[in-house]
Amino acid sequence: MKEIQSWMQFQYLVYPNDDRKFCVRIDGEGEPLPESLEKRVSDIRRKVDLKDNPVPFLYCVETNSKKEFVVKRRPYSYGHAFNRCAENFDLELIKMFHLLYLSTHFHFETGDGYLVYVTKKNQMNQISGFGGFPNLNKHVLKRSEKSFVNIIGTIKDRVEHEIGDVFDAIKKVYAIGVTYVGKPGLSGVDLNFILHSSICSIDFKRIFRESEQFNREIFFVKPCDLSAFVIDVFKNGREISPFALGCMYLLQDYFGFSPEDFLKKIEDGVGISIGIGDEIGYLHVERKI
Repeated sequence: MKEIQSWMQFQYLVYPNDDRKFCVRIDGEGEPLPESLEKRVSDIRRKVDLKDNPVPFLYCVETNSKKEFVVKRRPYSYGHAFNRCAENFDLELIKMFHLLYLSTHFHFETGDGYLVYVTKKNQMNQISGFGGFPNLNKHVLKRSEKSFVNIIGTIKDRVEHEIGDVFDAIKKVYAIGVTYVGKPGLSGVDLNFILHSSICSIDFKRIFRESEQFNREIFFVKPCDLSAFVIDVFKNGREISPFALGCMYLLQDYFGFSPEDFLKKIEDGVGISIGIGDEIGYLHVERKI
């Protein structure tokens, strides 16, 4: 079973014209867990200073005329307890009680055709794209008495927080797939996006600032060079976020390259494998609560 898995691949335009074929529906609050599991969450809250905003936890995916991801609200601390603490990582519990939280990961493309990667100081100095969790206190839309995650509101918020006041330069946003990472201490599910902008790489470098999350190091990579970039990074003793690697795989088909060729090159070059499909069976487990 692979630690990185590409669960789904698709291509839906979500900005500027949302074609309404892709959405994330909020199906209420997550039910209380058994007492022993609730205690793990309480312990985390005592030990770690967290911004405990409500975030989405993935329950299932419904496909009719559109792709609808169904989530429930829980405080972020539930995700931290079971997805970010290696000692609590228990895949069977995570599947049984649907404890994989759902975040966003987006690749930013400059106007001159480069994908942008930065170094996350708060995540083991891994090289990554951008993104983050929807805050369900504010990133919510109401449609026909149902609640949905405001995907573009989330991305706009993350762009402004992580890059700067540049969202007006975003021309198109596509949802391109789903990545799962099952590494103890760093697990979860990401919805993946590609953002096409009019900002050239020189201007991006001028705008981008070091923060508590990122340092000033920036990598500009042409889509056709992603496999070579991955191999070079690892051979130089660095790491790329597994969530970013999953998104890179999805970008192969999006840009018209061979996903199979990408997989073979990174497996042969640095021994990294990516599973295709939901190998852990998370989306097919009977709901227990």
